[in-house]
Amino acid sequence: MTKKMSINLMENPGASSEVSMFGEGWSQRIHGLHSRAKLRSTLAGRIKNKAKMKAVMVILVITFFISCTTNSPQEINEATDKSLELELSKPADLSNEQIEDKMSTGYVTVNDQELYYEVHGTGEPLILICGLSMDLTAHMAYLPILSEQFQVIIFDNRDAGRSSKAKSPYTIADMAEDTVGLMDALGLESAHVLGGSMGGTIAQELAIRYPDRVNKLILSATISKATLTLDSFTTLMKFIKKHDQNNEIIPLMTLLTTMTVSFSENEEMVKQIIGMSKNPPYPQSFDALARQVEAILGFDALDRLPMIKAPTLVLAADQDILTPPSEARKIEAAIPGAELQILEGGGHGFMFEISEKSNKAIIEFLNK
Repeated sequence: MTKKMSINLMENPGASSEVSMFGEGWSQRIHGLHSRAKLRSTLAGRIKNKAKMKAVMVILVITFFISCTTNSPQEINEATDKSLELELSKPADLSNEQIEDKMSTGYVTVNDQELYYEVHGTGEPLILICGLSMDLTAHMAYLPILSEQFQVIIFDNRDAGRSSKAKSPYTIADMAEDTVGLMDALGLESAHVLGGSMGGTIAQELAIRYPDRVNKLILSATISKATLTLDSFTTLMKFIKKHDQNNEIIPLMTLLTTMTVSFSENEEMVKQIIGMSKNPPYPQSFDALARQVEAILGFDALDRLPMIKAPTLVLAADQDILTPPSEARKIEAAIPGAELQILEGGGHGFMFEISEKSNKAIIEFLNK
């Protein structure tokens, strides 16, 4: 049942030791990045300090592992080589003009957290759940289109954006409970749910725990189980804190790991993304980021995915090196009746990078 609504309401261990922790075969996977030489050259120009450049590459290696990548070195090489041949797709506009026409905004208290939310458009309710470290402005690429047909509810997860900061560790299940609490506060008996990356793990928990609350489910660029150890992440966080005093590494890592090479070579878009990343209106602290990552590290829904009853669309991109198509295939195989679409020409951030393709897939699925 759907319901329409109108609301007024880490120490420096050295690069070699970090790489060795992945075991045999990881050097081959990293070799797949060699075709990104031009992009690395650009990074070197932006990061003059050698220690910082070293940190970038260390983080890149660990980022592969945290994403539970299961594809082969050949798959990574093929995806990277293919990306070099693509013409740059028209990306979403980065301006805020698209998201200024808010229907309503407010805060709700859920599980001792203050969650900031916005509601856009009218129609069947559709909840969008943010990924790691993201606030609700991450939805700008598809919010204007989706809100033309649906009543779109977006919100900041705990420890992000304008929502409150947690006082203790929590789990992905806790974040799913936050989403249900928001639905309760807004009077929503059920809704369509779209979760991307970490948001996809939250959406899985929500659909498993509350099958009657999810009408249709869209899982985008996500995983069903995490594998990185907490000790490895703690080391990573200490390293970043030591070498990224000016917030230079993470914005550049975003480009390296979430966008295709073609997109990353667009100087104007690179400047805009780095500018937004280095000067966010609601910056996330390292402690908050650590709590969100710790939640991801404890996530494992693979064996429970058959419990999902909602019609499900699994979206992936052919050049996503963080959550590759192999992850999407595992999810699709485990959820009864799930559909899988692998979109061409995008990386982990494909809902921004090739938003026209992803918007089309989402709308067609929801309108079936």
